[in-house]
Amino acid sequence: MNAGKVQRVQYVREANSAKPFAVRLFRPPRTRIEAGKEIRPLPEFGAIAYNFEWFNGRRVFWFKLEKPETVHGIEATVRAEVWKTLDGVLKQLAEKWYATRTPKGYESFAHFVNAYLETEEYTPVGKVPTAPSEVSTKPLHRGEEATRVDHRKNAKEVTCELLKREYPNFFKARQARLTDEEQRKAYVADLRAIYGVFPDVEDCASLWSDTGFNQWLEKAMTTPGHKVTREEWALAQGWMIPRGYYRMSDDELEKALNERTGSNLKGCSWRRKAQRMGLVNARTLGRPENPNELPPPR
Repeated sequence: MNAGKVQRVQYVREANSAKPFAVRLFRPPRTRIEAGKEIRPLPEFGAIAYNFEWFNGRRVFWFKLEKPETVHGIEATVRAEVWKTLDGVLKQLAEKWYATRTPKGYESFAHFVNAYLETEEYTPVGKVPTAPSEVSTKPLHRGEEATRVDHRKNAKEVTCELLKREYPNFFKARQARLTDEEQRKAYVADLRAIYGVFPDVEDCASLWSDTGFNQWLEKAMTTPGHKVTREEWALAQGWMIPRGYYRMSDDELEKALNERTGSNLKGCSWRRKAQRMGLVNARTLGRPENPNELPPPR
């Protein structure tokens, strides 16, 4: 991994210290749609992941540098590599870390990095920072009976339906349990229809002469352009984390969503749109909800 081509850089500081002692370099994303790799829907993020690979573990290696090396302003003496693994086999270099030293209390720099990653993995979702202007602190409606609603599941299911509308051919191929390669062809055809340009594909030239791909492309081009509006995406993706639209009143929905999308809709219009999509609002009049069954406001 080349430090000049990383996706993102994160500095790490010890408690009560303003000066970072380590820098974390993330592996750059592969933007080209590669042949032979799985494509998978991610409703939690409202996206389709390509070049998808399964991993079920990680290993961290550390090295003492022969001489100090300056990396993004850090005078590093130790380095670590974080590898993703599948059944114990090294598969993908995910991150590189550089640090001035190993923090006190850790046997090695690898032990520190692994502890840091475990802490990061188990941080409660509820602690994700939220924009203060989009959080309701008013009490929710209380009915005579308690009705449990899994709002995370609700938002995920609605987002999945939006993805099916936006990428119809890919989901048809997926539902029919066609091969990963056929699903990839259907996904590329959907992208071409949506954006009007051919995406960055590893085997672009051979696809154009592929009969199966051209059949998918013909189907996709019957309905060019986006099938889902930006208002629908904004509602589904912000219904739970991190914006919490499911808890908002009409006035709060109007302010938050109009600011985010540039629309000029009334709060009641946003609510009706959410209802038509199948999103359940915890503040719907007359709906019996027990506030204690819901994630706490942040």
